[in-house]
Amino acid sequence: MNPEALWKEISNNSIDAPEYPDRIIETINRNKELILFSPWGPKYSYLEKGTQVGEAEKETVLQIDSFLSRARNCGYKVNYFILFADSYGTDINGLPLEAVKEYFVNLSRFMQENFGWTQKYW
Repeated sequence: MNPEALWKEISNNSIDAPEYPDRIIETINRNKELILFSPWGPKYSYLEKGTQVGEAEKETVLQIDSFLSRARNCGYKVNYFILFADSYGTDINGLPLEAVKEYFVNLSRFMQENFGWTQKYW
């Protein structure tokens, strides 16, 4: 995957338009080390769907992992972070702390068991 193909994949698969596309293109052309992150909100429909990781989340993680693998196979060193928006869910949206916590514990376990991703606190 050359830098142009990497940029096309990033821009085509982003939910929102990437901020500062010129800077991103410059970075992937200049660097072989990328730092990427995704915010990840809590499960707002926990009453109907519970706090287990659903099929939509599993598919999203699979797509992310596939992209990261392709980028790494093309020589990029990728540091990828998922920012769990737990405070946003509890403080802004008023979700119960236990439901938010349980969901993110389940999501972390799914990511570790299926993709070897580790959770780091900061």
